[in-house]
Amino acid sequence: MRISFSSDLTGFPLVHLSDLGFDAQLWPVTKNQFASFATSDPIFDTIFQHASALNQPQKKAGTRPRIEHDIMTGILPEEALQFAVWLDNEEPTSDYALPAVEEWRAVYDALQYERCDPYLEEIEAYCASEPAQSWLQRILQTEPHTLLDLSLMQEGIVEWALDGESWVGLGRPDTGFYPNTFRPMQETVVPVDATQRMRIFGCRLIRVF
Repeated sequence: MRISFSSDLTGFPLVHLSDLGFDAQLWPVTKNQFASFATSDPIFDTIFQHASALNQPQKKAGTRPRIEHDIMTGILPEEALQFAVWLDNEEPTSDYALPAVEEWRAVYDALQYERCDPYLEEIEAYCASEPAQSWLQRILQTEPHTLLDLSLMQEGIVEWALDGESWVGLGRPDTGFYPNTFRPMQETVVPVDATQRMRIFGCRLIRVF
Protein backbone atom coordinates (compact mmCIF):
# COMPACT_ATOMS: atom_id res chain seq x y z
CA MET A 1 0.00 0.00 0.00
CA ARG A 2 1.28 3.44 -0.89
CA ILE A 3 1.36 5.73 2.15
CA SER A 4 1.71 9.50 1.93
CA PHE A 5 0.66 12.51 4.00
CA SER A 6 -1.18 15.82 3.86
CA SER A 7 -2.56 18.34 6.38
CA ASP A 8 -6.01 19.10 7.75
CA LEU A 9 -7.49 22.52 8.49
CA THR A 10 -5.73 22.67 11.87
CA GLY A 11 -2.31 21.96 10.35
CA PHE A 12 -2.14 18.43 11.76
CA PRO A 13 -1.12 15.55 9.46
CA LEU A 14 -3.40 13.13 7.65
CA VAL A 15 -2.09 9.78 6.47
CA HIS A 16 -3.22 8.94 2.93
CA LEU A 17 -3.98 5.23 2.57
CA SER A 18 -4.44 4.71 -1.15
CA ASP A 19 -5.81 1.17 -1.04
CA LEU A 20 -8.41 1.96 1.62
CA GLY A 21 -10.07 4.91 -0.11
CA PHE A 22 -9.69 7.33 2.77
CA ASP A 23 -7.25 9.44 4.73
CA ALA A 24 -7.00 9.14 8.49
CA GLN A 25 -5.81 11.61 11.07
CA LEU A 26 -2.36 10.46 12.10
CA TRP A 27 -3.15 11.20 15.74
CA PRO A 28 -6.29 11.32 17.83
CA VAL A 29 -7.79 14.81 17.97
CA THR A 30 -5.90 16.99 20.43
CA LYS A 31 -7.26 19.60 22.79
CA ASN A 32 -5.53 22.24 20.70
CA GLN A 33 -7.41 21.16 17.57
CA PHE A 34 -10.79 20.97 19.30
CA ALA A 35 -10.21 24.35 20.95
CA SER A 36 -9.86 25.94 17.50
CA PHE A 37 -13.29 24.54 16.65
CA ALA A 38 -14.81 25.48 20.00
CA THR A 39 -14.00 29.18 19.57
CA SER A 40 -16.43 29.24 16.62
CA ASP A 41 -19.45 28.46 18.81
CA PRO A 42 -20.16 29.47 22.44
CA ILE A 43 -21.98 26.18 23.03
CA PHE A 44 -18.97 24.13 21.98
CA ASP A 45 -16.67 26.38 23.96
CA THR A 46 -18.64 25.38 27.06
CA ILE A 47 -18.50 21.73 26.00
CA PHE A 48 -14.74 22.03 25.47
CA GLN A 49 -14.19 23.48 28.94
CA HIS A 50 -16.32 20.81 30.60
CA ALA A 51 -14.88 17.86 28.67
CA SER A 52 -11.29 19.06 29.06
CA ALA A 53 -11.70 19.16 32.83
CA LEU A 54 -12.26 15.39 32.85
CA ASN A 55 -8.74 14.74 31.60
CA GLN A 56 -6.29 16.91 33.50
CA PRO A 57 -2.81 15.97 34.76
CA GLN A 58 -2.37 15.16 38.42
CA LYS A 59 -0.84 18.01 40.37
CA LYS A 60 1.81 16.03 42.20
CA ALA A 61 5.38 17.15 42.72
CA GLY A 62 7.73 15.39 40.34
CA THR A 63 4.91 14.07 38.13
CA ARG A 64 5.59 14.55 34.43
CA PRO A 65 2.62 15.51 32.24
CA ARG A 66 1.36 12.57 30.21
CA ILE A 67 0.79 13.02 26.51
CA GLU A 68 -2.74 11.63 26.94
CA HIS A 69 -3.73 14.72 28.93
CA ASP A 70 -3.39 16.84 25.78
CA ILE A 71 -5.66 14.57 23.73
CA MET A 72 -9.30 15.68 23.51
CA THR A 73 -11.30 13.17 25.49
CA GLY A 74 -14.68 13.38 27.18
CA ILE A 75 -16.50 14.30 23.96
CA LEU A 76 -19.51 12.43 22.62
CA PRO A 77 -19.79 10.94 19.11
CA GLU A 78 -22.23 13.60 17.92
CA GLU A 79 -19.82 16.32 19.08
CA ALA A 80 -16.98 14.66 17.19
CA LEU A 81 -19.20 14.69 14.09
CA GLN A 82 -19.83 18.42 14.53
CA PHE A 83 -16.06 18.90 14.69
CA ALA A 84 -15.86 16.89 11.45
CA VAL A 85 -18.22 19.34 9.72
CA TRP A 86 -16.14 22.30 10.90
CA LEU A 87 -12.93 20.60 9.80
CA ASP A 88 -14.33 20.41 6.27
CA ASN A 89 -14.90 24.19 6.18
CA GLU A 90 -18.47 23.77 7.39
CA GLU A 91 -19.70 22.22 4.18
CA PRO A 92 -23.30 20.91 4.47
CA THR A 93 -21.98 17.35 4.28
CA SER A 94 -18.47 16.61 5.48
CA ASP A 95 -15.97 14.26 3.90
CA TYR A 96 -14.74 13.66 7.45
CA ALA A 97 -16.40 11.07 9.65
CA LEU A 98 -15.81 8.81 12.58
CA PRO A 99 -14.58 5.44 11.31
CA ALA A 100 -16.45 2.19 11.36
CA VAL A 101 -14.75 -0.56 13.38
CA GLU A 102 -13.53 -2.21 10.18
CA GLU A 103 -12.06 1.08 8.91
CA TRP A 104 -10.24 1.80 12.19
CA ARG A 105 -8.75 -1.69 12.18
CA ALA A 106 -7.73 -1.34 8.53
CA VAL A 107 -5.71 1.77 9.46
CA TYR A 108 -4.13 -0.08 12.39
CA ASP A 109 -3.22 -2.98 10.12
CA ALA A 110 -1.75 -0.68 7.45
CA LEU A 111 0.52 1.13 9.92
CA GLN A 112 1.69 -1.64 12.23
CA TYR A 113 4.62 -2.94 10.15
CA GLU A 114 5.69 0.33 8.51
CA ARG A 115 8.91 1.71 9.98
CA CYS A 116 8.38 5.37 10.77
CA ASP A 117 11.92 6.64 10.05
CA PRO A 118 11.49 6.82 6.23
CA TYR A 119 8.37 8.95 6.66
CA LEU A 120 9.47 11.41 9.34
CA GLU A 121 10.69 14.13 6.99
CA GLU A 122 7.39 14.09 5.09
CA ILE A 123 5.34 14.00 8.29
CA GLU A 124 7.24 16.99 9.66
CA ALA A 125 6.57 18.89 6.43
CA TYR A 126 2.84 18.32 6.88
CA CYS A 127 2.83 19.37 10.52
CA ALA A 128 1.75 22.74 9.17
CA SER A 129 1.12 24.46 12.50
CA GLU A 130 3.31 25.12 15.52
CA PRO A 131 1.12 22.96 17.80
CA ALA A 132 1.47 20.05 15.36
CA GLN A 133 5.24 20.48 15.23
CA SER A 134 5.39 20.47 19.04
CA TRP A 135 3.14 17.43 19.19
CA LEU A 136 5.38 15.52 16.79
CA GLN A 137 8.47 16.32 18.86
CA ARG A 138 6.78 15.10 22.04
CA ILE A 139 5.84 11.78 20.44
CA LEU A 140 9.32 11.33 18.98
CA GLN A 141 10.67 11.47 22.53
CA THR A 142 8.94 8.11 23.09
CA GLU A 143 11.19 6.63 20.37
CA PRO A 144 8.49 5.12 18.13
CA HIS A 145 9.64 2.38 15.76
CA THR A 146 6.62 2.01 13.49
CA LEU A 147 3.93 4.32 12.14
CA LEU A 148 1.57 2.49 14.49
CA ASP A 149 3.72 3.54 17.45
CA LEU A 150 3.76 7.09 16.15
CA SER A 151 -0.02 7.14 15.60
CA LEU A 152 -0.96 6.43 19.25
CA MET A 153 -3.55 3.87 18.17
CA GLN A 154 -1.96 1.93 20.98
CA GLU A 155 -0.53 3.61 24.08
CA GLY A 156 -3.00 6.43 23.47
CA ILE A 157 -6.69 6.58 24.35
CA VAL A 158 -9.94 4.76 23.46
CA GLU A 159 -11.39 6.15 20.20
CA TRP A 160 -15.01 6.25 19.08
CA ALA A 161 -15.95 3.94 16.19
CA LEU A 162 -19.23 2.80 14.70
CA ASP A 163 -20.18 -0.85 15.08
CA GLY A 164 -23.36 -1.32 13.05
CA GLU A 165 -25.66 1.23 14.66
CA SER A 166 -23.84 1.38 17.99
CA TRP A 167 -20.92 3.47 19.22
CA VAL A 168 -18.01 1.55 20.68
CA GLY A 169 -14.38 2.26 21.46
CA LEU A 170 -11.13 0.99 19.97
CA GLY A 171 -7.56 1.45 21.12
CA ARG A 172 -5.28 0.44 23.94
CA PRO A 173 -4.34 3.22 26.35
CA ASP A 174 -1.06 3.16 28.18
CA THR A 175 -1.73 1.38 31.47
CA GLY A 176 -0.26 4.34 33.35
CA PHE A 177 -3.15 6.43 32.01
CA TYR A 178 -5.84 3.75 32.29
CA PRO A 179 -5.22 0.14 33.42
CA ASN A 180 -6.52 -2.21 30.74
CA THR A 181 -6.03 -5.39 28.74
CA PHE A 182 -7.82 -4.15 25.61
CA ARG A 183 -7.06 -5.92 22.33
CA PRO A 184 -8.30 -3.51 19.65
CA MET A 185 -7.91 -5.94 16.76
CA GLN A 186 -9.97 -8.59 18.54
CA GLU A 187 -12.43 -6.71 20.73
CA THR A 188 -14.20 -3.41 21.17
CA VAL A 189 -14.70 -1.36 24.31
CA VAL A 190 -18.43 -1.14 24.89
CA PRO A 191 -19.36 1.94 26.95
CA VAL A 192 -21.97 1.60 29.65
CA ASP A 193 -23.69 4.64 28.16
CA ALA A 194 -22.50 6.32 24.95
CA THR A 195 -24.29 9.53 25.97
CA GLN A 196 -22.08 9.98 29.03
CA ARG A 197 -18.71 11.74 28.92
CA MET A 198 -15.78 9.46 29.64
CA ARG A 199 -12.25 10.52 30.45
CA ILE A 200 -10.61 7.92 28.21
CA PHE A 201 -12.83 8.28 25.10
CA GLY A 202 -11.77 10.59 22.25
CA CYS A 203 -11.74 10.39 18.47
CA ARG A 204 -9.76 10.09 15.26
CA LEU A 205 -11.47 11.05 12.01
CA ILE A 206 -11.16 9.63 8.53
CA ARG A 207 -11.70 11.57 5.28
CA VAL A 208 -13.10 9.76 2.28
CA PHE A 209 -11.57 10.64 -1.08
